[in-house]
Amino acid sequence: MSVDLCLEELFKITKSIDDNYEELIYLSKNNKEDSKEYNDTLITLYRNVESSVVFCQNQSIETLQEMIRKINIKMKTNLDDYYYTAAMNAVAFVYNKKCALDYSQEEQDEVVSEEIFDEIYQDDEPAEEKYIDNDYPEELDDYYDEAMGMIYLEATRKVITKIKSTYTTNEYEKKYKNRLLKEYKVYYKYDFLSSNIFLELISIKNRFDPFAINIEMAGDFSPLYYNQAIEMITDLYDKTRINTSPTAVCEDLFSVSVVETIIDLLDVDRLNKLKEFCEEKSSKYNKFNYGNICYVKLKQKLK
Repeated sequence: MSVDLCLEELFKITKSIDDNYEELIYLSKNNKEDSKEYNDTLITLYRNVESSVVFCQNQSIETLQEMIRKINIKMKTNLDDYYYTAAMNAVAFVYNKKCALDYSQEEQDEVVSEEIFDEIYQDDEPAEEKYIDNDYPEELDDYYDEAMGMIYLEATRKVITKIKSTYTTNEYEKKYKNRLLKEYKVYYKYDFLSSNIFLELISIKNRFDPFAINIEMAGDFSPLYYNQAIEMITDLYDKTRINTSPTAVCEDLFSVSVVETIIDLLDVDRLNKLKEFCEEKSSKYNKFNYGNICYVKLKQKLK
């Protein structure tokens, strides 16, 4: 089967996934999360996500490489079509697992993998090279989805806890808080808890309740987390203007919460390097910036 035909088949599955999420959002908006329809949609969604992974598992590494390249092109020109993102999640998840198991081509696959994902993010501003930690066990990358799934889960918990615990002093603030809670309930819990395939499948089984999910990872993933923090802090500093719409606030709260969760897991040396990185960034940006929120958190942690 050609790469284009493979993509056509995969997109059929991921379009169904997109439809499933639209149905879940509709049911959440109408307070029907206890309905049979909601339960049936969760079951169908799980099967579809699982099918997307199984389909990709049946493709060669070379085919997956080309699928990644072509999906990336489509994602750049179709930003609102979630099914491309769902397809990329499935292909990238399987591709990374296959590379980890294909020891006979380990060095070759590692180089190709780096080239592919560098191409995907080549339009983004790169993180400061001098701060990136490249000296860590390569096998950590084999568990990237699982390790980051644990972080995304905890960040999701933090977002909803922060919103619920926000103290309001007037009617406007109360209404705004309720809008944030509604945004989370009807949309963002699905968005945050489907950040990667590993977390997504667990979340579907647990009805997208972050407090019902438990993920435990053995091992030290701090080098991986540190590099992720560098990338996310860079993105947060690039948001030079804070958007106060409920949609933007939910998204930015999640990003900040991811960084906060990572900060709590890093040693003093890495925290100091992150602090130095933030100091360099903050000197170039307005102090009213989400990146500086992470900077304040770092300084508090290092006291």
